[in-house]
Amino acid sequence: MAGWNKSLMADRFRRSRDSYADNAVVQRMMGEELLKLLLLGTEKSEYRKIFEIGCGGGEFTAGITGQLGFEKLILNDISHCLDVPSEFEYIHGDAEEVAFPEECDLIISNAALQWVSDFTPFVRKVADALKNGGIFAFSAFGEENFRELRLLGAPSLRYLTKAETLDAMEKANFEILAFSEYLQVLYFSDAISILRHFKNTGVTAIGAGAYRSRGKLEKLLSEYEKRFTDNSGVALTYHPRLIVARKPA
Repeated sequence: MAGWNKSLMADRFRRSRDSYADNAVVQRMMGEELLKLLLLGTEKSEYRKIFEIGCGGGEFTAGITGQLGFEKLILNDISHCLDVPSEFEYIHGDAEEVAFPEECDLIISNAALQWVSDFTPFVRKVADALKNGGIFAFSAFGEENFRELRLLGAPSLRYLTKAETLDAMEKANFEILAFSEYLQVLYFSDAISILRHFKNTGVTAIGAGAYRSRGKLEKLLSEYEKRFTDNSGVALTYHPRLIVARKPA
């Protein structure tokens, strides 16, 4: 994935800790929809061991604790954003590199796995950490995410397509129980407000160093407003994708 690095990502999420919850409206809705999809797809709400990948400041963790029953909850994040309650375990670090807990009943992640560099081996790692019949539920962003930036040629993550996502799941022998994806457009008063939105949510949307020149940045913002403004305001497109899958018993 181009235009970012993980240490920068971790630092920006840490810096946005106090502003994330109020600004990450799409991510919050994704989490709500993911839990609904999990309950619908599995008809189950009780688990022995749950592992959450990319817990951030704990916004989605609160949904887990409010809607799911469990004996043990283990949290992971690349950035120290959460004051972890003493009753939960915490594994700090890059989910692609740290060891996962074994024999999990549910591995779950909201709005985080788009940062995974190599999705296919990562999904196999998830499968290895699940017990037979265990559930993998996650949301991430698809290829139409921040489409406006891509159309302007601005550096961004390379988001996976639906086909690439499902291919990785198939290679790890997951059975898809539920799937959902949709586009959600947010509107802002101007393009600079979109940059503030990125900062407040910790998103490294534009490649580091690509627009350090004030002139280049002003040109980008001007072109953005010219091409993507309508009666509702200046548009920013999100593309949530949600999957609930089961490891074969």
